[in-house]
Amino acid sequence: MMSDQFIPKNDNILLGAALFSSAMLLIPGLDAIAKYLAQDMSPLYVSWARYLAAAIMIIPFGIRKFGMGIFPKRNLKSHFMRTFFIVVAMLFFFVSLSTTPLATASAVTMIAPIVATMAAVYLLGERFTWPKLAALVMGFIGAMIIINPTVEIQIGTIFAALTGLFYGMYIVTTRMTAKQSDPLKTLTFQCVVGALMLTPLALYAWDTPTQTEFLLILAMGVVSLTAHGLTLLAFQYAQTSTLSPLVYLEVVSAVFLGYVIFADVPTISFWIGAAFIIIGGLSATMGRAKSKPLR
Repeated sequence: MMSDQFIPKNDNILLGAALFSSAMLLIPGLDAIAKYLAQDMSPLYVSWARYLAAAIMIIPFGIRKFGMGIFPKRNLKSHFMRTFFIVVAMLFFFVSLSTTPLATASAVTMIAPIVATMAAVYLLGERFTWPKLAALVMGFIGAMIIINPTVEIQIGTIFAALTGLFYGMYIVTTRMTAKQSDPLKTLTFQCVVGALMLTPLALYAWDTPTQTEFLLILAMGVVSLTAHGLTLLAFQYAQTSTLSPLVYLEVVSAVFLGYVIFADVPTISFWIGAAFIIIGGLSATMGRAKSKPLR
């Protein structure tokens, strides 16, 4: 019988960084497909279709490795919480993409690592340090610059901020379960249960896809599984603190794809706000080891 326990591989920082960087550069490709589909389809349906496609593709791999025991057996409550957070985050993000430029939405969601850093203080007992406080302040300032509440607030950027909030909680719950089950079991659980969670919304906003839309939905599943697989492999070779700063490569890829596919040109406020968020996130990550706790 195979155990749920995950046994990491030997450290190989360069390989881990390369795998994680590849995943971060791929993820905006999934988002670009979702944004394209959301022009004619409900984001509720697109969210469900993305999870269903991924679930159908990953189940055979799980059965091949574990037989019918493809789900984790321990700490199911934590796995449900983790799946709930990522499903809600993705749903909010796809809604955001229906009205917001890809790069802008992606930049606002980058508050997630900062949210995760702060939540870890309360949920995981980590220290509350000066770099974490600086990250919180700079992340908030950056998000406000991009959202720009002095003019008419775009609902899409609000949903992007909510995405960052829920994704940050997903990161924390992932840390809580990372060493408690095999990564393939964890991902299979996430895809299958996520699809089931979204099924009522998909039925409410049902759209029968055309042949082109169907192929794009399958492409979302492939890109999603590839990115998640690369991420899981990366964490087998390098620590979270080493890989975390590379998450901001998503913004680079999102800017490129947004310009090439949708002709979106980022504004000055986008660059300034993104810089605040990125610098804040890096300060929390890079200053974690040597920083002193607040008194």
